[in-house]
Amino acid sequence: MSDILWAIGGIVLLAAGRKLYWLFVALVGFAAGFMLAGMFIKTDADWIKWLIAIGIGILGGILAVGLQKFAVGIAGFIAGGYGLVYFLQTIGVKIGDVTWPFFIGGGIVGAVLVVAMFEFALILLSSVAGSTMVSQTFNFTGWMVTAAFLLLVLVGILIQWATLRAEGKTSKAKSSE
Repeated sequence: MSDILWAIGGIVLLAAGRKLYWLFVALVGFAAGFMLAGMFIKTDADWIKWLIAIGIGILGGILAVGLQKFAVGIAGFIAGGYGLVYFLQTIGVKIGDVTWPFFIGGGIVGAVLVVAMFEFALILLSSVAGSTMVSQTFNFTGWMVTAAFLLLVLVGILIQWATLRAEGKTSKAKSSE
């Protein structure tokens, strides 16, 4: 069941992560909360991990509405870091157990992108986050994981870019009337 929800969340991010930026922040917060709960809370009760993840996701969504740039910057950091680590693993780079330098490096790039180019960064990072969520739900191996991940990133970027352009054309047509 959780794989289906994870894939649905990823598909929503691929298609509308820029437009639903609060959902992007909430889903990234949920994923980070679930991952951190698994690392720091030693229990067999999955409901505790789910509760923590849902709480952090809701907090992220609320912060995204109230403190848009800050919350999206944090989500950009997390999505950039996790996306880089996942991508390196899918292409077979042996990073071992010390993933934090890669996470921080990808996180800094993600946060800087959000600050410098807000709309494009939302498109790129929500596409990376969505493709990570979707591709993790399938049991692909070898080059199939990398191909699925990159293809989904490309599809997400194209869908959201087309939506952004269509919104721009609509607003130009309304302003010329």
